[in-house]
Amino acid sequence: MKKVQIINVLTAILIILFAIICLTGCVSGLPNAETYNTLIDGVSAHSYDGEVVFYDMNILIDNVEFNPQIQSKPYCRLDIQQKQTVEIKGVVFIVRSSSNCTLKFTVNNNLNQIISITKNLQNNVTENIEMFFDNTQTIEENANFYIEIEEILLTEEDEKSNFVFDTLFIFFNEE
Repeated sequence: MKKVQIINVLTAILIILFAIICLTGCVSGLPNAETYNTLIDGVSAHSYDGEVVFYDMNILIDNVEFNPQIQSKPYCRLDIQQKQTVEIKGVVFIVRSSSNCTLKFTVNNNLNQIISITKNLQNNVTENIEMFFDNTQTIEENANFYIEIEEILLTEEDEKSNFVFDTLFIFFNEE
């Protein structure tokens, strides 16, 4: 069982690296930890039960896949808290669900939808969420920049699926 988990982790890392190289042409725009700390404060994660948990950016980029400090919850929104105006080319992160489910991820700048994707998640399988924008987006310092998460294909009686997210990469325009 541990071999399968190790293979899954290595596969997820290779897929993210492949996406970075293929979709951006190079690793341009992916800053180091110090740059993240000057640009992004962290993420306020909202769950369907109304709870909001703040995750410092250091936890989300710490090379620990699914850091135990990140809770598994039925999240509905991830507010990215930037410290200044930034130019963003895309957002990539990983998720793992506690059950089979279908989640729709939508990136918004204020009320303007930038990109949306839907992923079918399997129980305890790590999935990559890769959202590269058609055009670089200017996110103002006080903007409402967030990822909306909606579980689809549910009936009224179904409970929302818990999931954990981590390894949040934000690609900045360096021009």
